[in-house]
Amino acid sequence: MCGPCAAPAAGEPREDASLEDKIAALERAEIVRALQATANNRSQAAQKLGLSRQGLLNKIDRYGLK
Repeated sequence: MCGPCAAPAAGEPREDASLEDKIAALERAEIVRALQATANNRSQAAQKLGLSRQGLLNKIDRYGLK
């Protein structure tokens, strides 16, 4: 497969995805990384992301993360 015509990795938006979808995919990936880096400590992950704990919880619900 060539680079530009390769399928996107799991969780990454398609090349023709809207800007909104691309931003959502990036935001979701960063939340997952922060949760992994903090052993799923939501307060620490929120701080790492510059969010309130409730803001992070809202985004976790929005993206269906557990």
